[in-house]
Amino acid sequence: MKPPRIPLGDIENALRDPSAYRSQLESGNEQVFGETYAGALRQAIFRYHSTKDSQVALAYLEGRLTNSQRLRNPARIRETMDDLEWYVDEHATRGWQTFQAPVRLMIPPPLAFVAPPVCSGEVGRLDLVPAGGYAGWLFSGDVGVGWERQIRFPLIQHGLSVGPLGVSPSEIQVGVCDFRARRVALHRYSDGEIARARGRLTQLLKSLGFKTRRK
Repeated sequence: MKPPRIPLGDIENALRDPSAYRSQLESGNEQVFGETYAGALRQAIFRYHSTKDSQVALAYLEGRLTNSQRLRNPARIRETMDDLEWYVDEHATRGWQTFQAPVRLMIPPPLAFVAPPVCSGEVGRLDLVPAGGYAGWLFSGDVGVGWERQIRFPLIQHGLSVGPLGVSPSEIQVGVCDFRARRVALHRYSDGEIARARGRLTQLLKSLGFKTRRK
């Protein structure tokens, strides 16, 4: 039997209502979404990074949207194309070297749980920061004000540290590309903030019914 999966993007909702989220986990039904404008945009962004050619990415996105049987709103199509152009301009202006896009990330459980869930998600891209260290970026349609207080971000910084990057958390920044606000932002969490986030994740898993191993 596959262990239950908790996407990183679900953590805030789970914290707000653990009982409802536990029922969702017990049902075994993960939400499945059809084709979306955001999904098409993400794939075009990854095409841009893999080819290093903005025109290839724009042509890919235009073709995907034009041929879609689901995504047929002209205004949304134009907005999505504009989002890609904004992203390419921002990335080129920043000039940081992107060396991986996307990145699948697993967050290790803070404690030894019996049959722990898989806590995982996706980081849109990893950059080398010219001043030193790394930046991991998430793509969002609307990340909202106060995103730095969401515990998934220090968990991501920790996950990148012990996972694909294998460096101290202090060498990593976590950032967001907010397409609705057309802004980017970065934040570096302290060891204490990461520890508190991991503690909250531990309490969440316990409130969802997962048991820790006896010593």
